[in-house]
Amino acid sequence: MIENFLNQSANLNFDINVLYNLLISIICGLAIRFTLPLCNQNWVQTLQHTLSYAMLPPITFIITKVISGNIALSLGMVGALSIVRFRTPIKEPEELGYLFLSIAAGLGLGANQTSATFVSVIIILVIISVFK
Repeated sequence: MIENFLNQSANLNFDINVLYNLLISIICGLAIRFTLPLCNQNWVQTLQHTLSYAMLPPITFIITKVISGNIALSLGMVGALSIVRFRTPIKEPEELGYLFLSIAAGLGLGANQTSATFVSVIIILVIISVFK
């Protein structure tokens, strides 16, 4: 229904899988955020961290989708975003790993690797939870 509305109103060739992947990217980011307090990482419980982990995978997904014709350009753009992240002071070195996990989730979903990306994120979160 939404697909028909968007195709008729905007004359777009809209793919409903884009919305599904965008939703899955938000779920992956929030799964990372809500797993960290279970591992005694209490620094992540602020609103700013929650928003960061909810927004980072969809932003990476959108960038990858927009320039998906050329994977080198996509990775270059995500690399530029990572440089911006490096300039922000990080309290915990482990935090950088979780941010890269969020970026990787967005990249995987942007490359239409939905099931592999989702399963990989869940497995990584289970491993983190077990060993912490």
